[in-house]
Amino acid sequence: MAEPMLRVIAGAAARRRLHEHGLRAADVSGVTAASGGPKWLGIYGLDVAVFTEFLAGEGTPVTLLGASSGAWRVACAALPDAREAFARFERAYRGQRYPARPSPAFVTDMACRTLSAVFEGERAGAALGHPRFRVNLVAGRLRGMAPDSPSRRHRLRLGGAALANLVRRNALGAFVERVVFHGGGDGAAARFDDSLPTRYVPLTPENADAALLASGSIPGVMLPVTDVPGAGPGVYYDGGLTDYHFDGGFDPGPGLVLQPHFYPHLVPGWFDKPLRWRRNRGARASRTVLLAPGDAYLSRLYGGRVPDRRDFLKLPDYERERHWFRAVAESERLADEFRELVASGRIAERVEPL
Repeated sequence: MAEPMLRVIAGAAARRRLHEHGLRAADVSGVTAASGGPKWLGIYGLDVAVFTEFLAGEGTPVTLLGASSGAWRVACAALPDAREAFARFERAYRGQRYPARPSPAFVTDMACRTLSAVFEGERAGAALGHPRFRVNLVAGRLRGMAPDSPSRRHRLRLGGAALANLVRRNALGAFVERVVFHGGGDGAAARFDDSLPTRYVPLTPENADAALLASGSIPGVMLPVTDVPGAGPGVYYDGGLTDYHFDGGFDPGPGLVLQPHFYPHLVPGWFDKPLRWRRNRGARASRTVLLAPGDAYLSRLYGGRVPDRRDFLKLPDYERERHWFRAVAESERLADEFRELVASGRIAERVEPL
């Protein structure tokens, strides 16, 4: 038998439910989309299958929660023609061009142009009208920092956040505030149960563009967003600062949390990437079902991995685009396997413990 392309990894409560009756769209209360830059191109087909097929149609509300490029993914999912929105996002992202040492202003301008291409010159607020999906976007606001503060102060504050996080994850909150921009009213917000300071701001047509840009503003690479309507002035950076992979700890409702992901593990925050002991905290992700590429799939991609932001530095544009396009095409294998596992009910046979 051929080695599986797709891994299904689940928390304890999710495994019990999958063994009882497989994976049903009606059982899903939330979908999370992690930070990761271009890594999402490696699971492009899986995203399309999950959002535009598996969860299509009427049903109970589903909370979509994303940070950084994951925020852009969930925004695409909630647009009227989500399949075409994902295609526009893929083309715009893959087609980016940078000089050898782009300034933060240059990268920010490129992100704004990508945003315009994804939404065809309209405002991102179009993602707020979905009859079922409730969009939540996460950004990180530097605490005690004025909008006009110099970038060196940002670096100092981020350095302090990294050191505090090394001691204890919740100590990160002395430096960074989680800001959740949510659509669908207060009852639709993704409520977190940890002790990180968290502010909930309604997502509106007036602030959706700024919230999306803020959620993906990588420190040191892009300029921060300094004013998001409804959230007020401040220094807003990438949502991955507080929530890199969404390892649980929020309540979208009574059902499962589905996560199409590019890794078989979950890292809580951006500063936790080198801290292996912070990964896969199973008790927090008991209801999570992680859908991740297996080794057989990754072996078909450039370097045996999903696309990475470092490819901009390592590869000429024509070569990078070719490898990224191949990753998008190959990701249909993940989508096909997901469809078969759901339709056949065999997903319980494949589930691994988180």
